[in-house]
Amino acid sequence: VTVGFPGGDKIGPRPIDQHIKGFKALGADVEFFNDYYVVKADKLVGTDIYFDVITSGATINLMMAAVRAFGKTTLHNAARDPEVVDIAIFLNKMGARIFGAGTDTIRIEGVNSLKGCTHQVIPDRLIAGTYLIGAGVCGGEITVNDVIPEHLESCIEKLTEIGVAIEKSDNSITAYGTEDLKPTRVRAGM
Repeated sequence: VTVGFPGGDKIGPRPIDQHIKGFKALGADVEFFNDYYVVKADKLVGTDIYFDVITSGATINLMMAAVRAFGKTTLHNAARDPEVVDIAIFLNKMGARIFGAGTDTIRIEGVNSLKGCTHQVIPDRLIAGTYLIGAGVCGGEITVNDVIPEHLESCIEKLTEIGVAIEKSDNSITAYGTEDLKPTRVRAGM
């Protein structure tokens, strides 16, 4: 496969070292060029892969690669994001054998082939959270429908802590901004 380098965003560049480390551990060769890289393998072979840092993108990419590798692969220090779990569910519907998605250890048993399926992707929690934050801190009101409130618990908790009123239902969240917002500390982590 030929892949362009990730562009990153205002937060900073997106390193791909953990992706490359994992592809090589599975038996792929990686060749770098000016603005792209090529990953080649006659066959991939399952192995243990230990991520140096928690990385959603590398967890997803290596989970997808390991599905077709020969043997068993275990991803250690794997990302536990809802998106990782959703892709595991999707791949399993296609015939993959992925266990432990949502924990820091994901086990994959390679399969010979995958089949088609129907799958609905989970709602984008980052976009939903952005809308809730925007309305809440600007004194507005917004209802975001078709979300999974459990995926936004840390965001909801901080909004409540600063004084934004929140109402949740099974698949929607409403934020009501108030004039009495309080400061709080936010510590980001994986």
